[in-house]
Amino acid sequence: MAERKGEVLPETVLAMVQARLAALDGEARKVLRAASVFGDVFWRGGVAALLGSAEACPAARDVLSELCDGEVIVRRKESRYRAAEVVAAHEHWGASGYKRTFAHLVHAEALHAAGDREGASAVIAGARERLLARAERLPAAHRRSFLGEIPENARVLELSRQWLRAAS
Repeated sequence: MAERKGEVLPETVLAMVQARLAALDGEARKVLRAASVFGDVFWRGGVAALLGSAEACPAARDVLSELCDGEVIVRRKESRYRAAEVVAAHEHWGASGYKRTFAHLVHAEALHAAGDREGASAVIAGARERLLARAERLPAAHRRSFLGEIPENARVLELSRQWLRAAS
């Protein structure tokens, strides 16, 4: 869905998008939900990584092809897709908790691997802020293990130290 920052879409447009999302089968919604974590541009490999299995990549490829055919997403150069409804899907389904942290981690590492150091640093900085805010809501006795023993949390903190130091 094309949207400018700060611009609110009319309720009729949002209702139309929600109706299109509701009409998708479960597998298509699952793949689109994973894609929505990346924003309006995403990679098939990132979607497969979020889905969490080796079998997901061929399935994701087929579903993404169907979504292209249905004009829900648009294929771009360099194996990227621009989703017409991705922003709405993210708001509609939104990732939560550890899934969100893992999704942002995959997104940041994909951007970094593609050479977008600035974008990767921005994603990892945001993930770090949200992670630390969640940690603050925990009892003090659990914060250290929450931040250090959950692999994706520890990785976000490690990358933020590396990338944000290098950027400054």
